[in-house]
Amino acid sequence: MNREMQNGGEQRRLTPEERALRVKKMKRGRRIRLAIVIVGFFLALSVIIVPIIFFTVFRVKNVQLEGSTLYTQEEIMEASGIENGENLFFANVEKGAQAVEKNLPYADNVTIKKKLPNTLVFYVETTDCAYAVEVSPGTYALTNSELKVLEISGVIPENVVPIVGANPVLYDLGEKLAFNVKADAETTEAEVEDEETSRPAVDQTFNLISEITTAISEYGIKDINLINISSNTNIYLIYQKRIVLRLGDSSDIDSKLSLGKRAIEDEQNSDIVTGTVNLTVNHQAYVHSSDYRDIPELMEYDPEGYKTEDEPEEETSVADDEETTESQE
Repeated sequence: MNREMQNGGEQRRLTPEERALRVKKMKRGRRIRLAIVIVGFFLALSVIIVPIIFFTVFRVKNVQLEGSTLYTQEEIMEASGIENGENLFFANVEKGAQAVEKNLPYADNVTIKKKLPNTLVFYVETTDCAYAVEVSPGTYALTNSELKVLEISGVIPENVVPIVGANPVLYDLGEKLAFNVKADAETTEAEVEDEETSRPAVDQTFNLISEITTAISEYGIKDINLINISSNTNIYLIYQKRIVLRLGDSSDIDSKLSLGKRAIEDEQNSDIVTGTVNLTVNHQAYVHSSDYRDIPELMEYDPEGYKTEDEPEEETSVADDEETTESQE
């Protein structure tokens, strides 16, 4: 029989239900302590094993090369600056891709992907020479369509377009050309040069050439033989060694070349042997057929020129809205 003891402050005896509850709590406590010990053991084990796996298994050991390129796998890996055996997770693939494009100029659109556990995959394309800019008498920087310098050469390869009057100040291999800054009233000292790269922060010449080359590419104007930007007010292109596209100043280059393409492709002008397309008048293209000897730009480009028979001079115009076509004596 359960009863309270009055002497010595003894507690009453536990009922069977209370004893069962206490035993249950004790067992639960033992399970919790055991779980804590097991978790602690595995945590301690992971502290030892994970770094070993991380720093030994995930190391660059394999390299894959995809795409079309002039360079070997070894050259590309070396150019990236990523070391064989470097930890895959710590490898800076963005910086490596930039390094490949800088150190191997003909490499373009380079991307590097990590492939577990130990592989780097290089995706590389090849860029082509598109333009030539004279950097010193008889020496040219050959660039791609984005004006990235691919090589320095003493000759201009066939199908590479010379850009005259550009005067670059920086022409490092693998870097884009930089030109003299044409200062204006709004140009601040901070805009003249980027301290980190020593490149002009405001490069109006680069922007002008880029606008011209972008329009040529966008409108698919083929057979351009020369771009001349020597004069700010007399920018012109030579087409098929026989027609001069006169752009005038640097305003509205895109719309001028769009109109110029339509003019030279117009069937009305298909029989012109040599002549000019005047794009200096807003939204008009005046096509003028004349002997090459009467076109200073053609004479300067090729003094021998085209040996054509004398023809009566003829001028037509193409409106920007393609609705007006005129002929003038």
